[in-house]
Amino acid sequence: MAEMNQMISRSRNDGLSHKYPESSTVHSSIQLRRSISFSLSCFPAEVIDLIVSYLDTESILPFCHTIRHLLPLSETIFKVGRAFGVPIDEIWPAFNFPMSKPPPLIAGQEDDDEEEAEEFIPQPIEIPVEHIDAVKSLIVYLNRYGGSAHIKPTTPEYLSNIIPLAPRRVSLSLSLISTGPTPPLTTQQTISLLEKLSIFENVHITRFTITEHDPSLLPHLARALTQFARVERFRCFGRLAPTLIPVLPKINGFTSFKLFKVDDFPVNVLKECEDLERLSLVVARSFSVEFVRDLIGVLSACRKLRWVMIPNWYEGANADEVERALEAIGWNLERDVYNFVFHKDGAP
Repeated sequence: MAEMNQMISRSRNDGLSHKYPESSTVHSSIQLRRSISFSLSCFPAEVIDLIVSYLDTESILPFCHTIRHLLPLSETIFKVGRAFGVPIDEIWPAFNFPMSKPPPLIAGQEDDDEEEAEEFIPQPIEIPVEHIDAVKSLIVYLNRYGGSAHIKPTTPEYLSNIIPLAPRRVSLSLSLISTGPTPPLTTQQTISLLEKLSIFENVHITRFTITEHDPSLLPHLARALTQFARVERFRCFGRLAPTLIPVLPKINGFTSFKLFKVDDFPVNVLKECEDLERLSLVVARSFSVEFVRDLIGVLSACRKLRWVMIPNWYEGANADEVERALEAIGWNLERDVYNFVFHKDGAP
């Protein structure tokens, strides 16, 4: 009797599969999901937590839906996305604190209006009270699973408001020059901003932009540059103060350097910047032969360096000489009206 029931059951399933093949696929998919969910539920919570810490934007929600106790995490991601109108890749595994958005273009707007929209510079916005609980819940999960947040602080006051909501690990785009409608920071505001950043356990600076500053600020800048966990891209609009030059080799994760006024800059110091990958020297009255030779020495010393741009005017040397010197160390030269670009094969 039992065998007959099994045969009938198989026959019904086979008939259903033959008549409605898609139902078989759905049935198999449901069974597979249940099987995966059951298998994962057998793992200790510590193992599940470890798996979550490695999940990317595309994997996090499907995984949460296979583990019952992770459903609140998927609900939190959904709430934050709906609150700020942002996709998952701006929430997990790194939450981008919300920025202002350009007003939508209306049909019939003039070309001038379109140009203004293109020039729009996003500014950080305060978290509305009604969304604070959702953000706090997200931050709890980010801390638990090793996530982070990206912040673009423009004032110490804004940073003060964000600190209670931010996770332990943060990345920042830090600009100490005026952008958009934001007025430039005073020296005291800049010092306050740098001091507040020391609260975080792990500060990763994706871009740090400065200009020529009040001398009283320089010790604070030097200390901050060496204390951050990483400073990937460092840009200086103007001359780099002599106080900051010996700091360059001490910056962690220093991969890109852009200097706008190059005169009197001792380029040899860059030989000690082991992680440097890209170098851009923007404005100079002229480059001496010695400077160009020193720069080629930097190319030889910095093993990770793959791309360099300098203005194409200098004294006492010509492009052919430079090109031969570069070829001798495995570099290429490209030139246009304004710049020389040195690069290794395959470098963008």
